[in-house]
Amino acid sequence: RFWRIRKLHLPGRPVLLNDYSRGYVFSDIGYYSEPGVNPKEPRRQCVYIASNKGLLLKIDAKKEIVICAYQLHSSGITSFIISHGIAATGGSDFKLRVWPLDFSDYLMEANFEGSVTSIKSNSDGSKLLVGTDAGTIGILTVSQHSYSTILRSHVSSITHVAKRGSGEEFATVSNDKSIRVWDLYTGQQKYEFSSSSDIPNCVCYHPFENVIACGFKSGYLRIFDIVTTTTIYE
Repeated sequence: RFWRIRKLHLPGRPVLLNDYSRGYVFSDIGYYSEPGVNPKEPRRQCVYIASNKGLLLKIDAKKEIVICAYQLHSSGITSFIISHGIAATGGSDFKLRVWPLDFSDYLMEANFEGSVTSIKSNSDGSKLLVGTDAGTIGILTVSQHSYSTILRSHVSSITHVAKRGSGEEFATVSNDKSIRVWDLYTGQQKYEFSSSSDIPNCVCYHPFENVIACGFKSGYLRIFDIVTTTTIYE
C-alpha cells in the first residue's frame, strides 16, 4: 500500500499485484530515484519489494503499478538495500548478492553462517554492514570482495558461564545448542562447539589442561579439546 498524510488522516491505496498477490509474503522495501532515458526526462521514483519466494518487485511509485519482477534467489529474500548505483540482497539461503541496477547478474556473492537479516550501507556504498540470524555482524568491502566478522553472539538464552582460572578467556553455553569460548578483554569469540540436537547446560575448565567439560540436557558429559574443538571423551 501507498500511504499519504492528508489533514491528519492517513489514507492508503493498494498496488494491484496480479500474479504476485497469492502466496507471497513481502519482507523488505527499498526506494530509488531512477534517471530518465535522456537528461531532459524527470527521474522516476521506484519502490523495490522483496518477497519470500526470492522475487524482487519493481514498482513505479507515481503510477503505483508493478513495472517488472526479478528472480534473484532460490528461496526467500530476507533483506534488501539499494544505494549508490548498486543493490544488495540477503536470503534465507545464507547468501548475500550484490547486483547492478538492471539485475542482469550478480556482481559478487558471499556465503554466511545463517540467513542474512539486515544490510546497511556506508555513505558511499563501498562497505556493507551485514547481520545474520546466526548471531554475527560483519563488514563486506565491495571493491575488495572481502568480509570480516566484527561481532558474534549466542542466539538464545545463555545458561552458564565459566572463567578459566586466572586466564584471559571464558566459556558460555546456551539454549542455541552451542558452546563458545571468548577472549575476556576484547569480547571476541575464539572457538565454538555446537550440537545438532543436544542442549548444553553447564561448563567448566580443567585446572591445568586446555580442555573444558560440558554437561548436556540428555545426561551426557563431554570433554572437549579447546584448540582443536574436538570431543576427547563422552
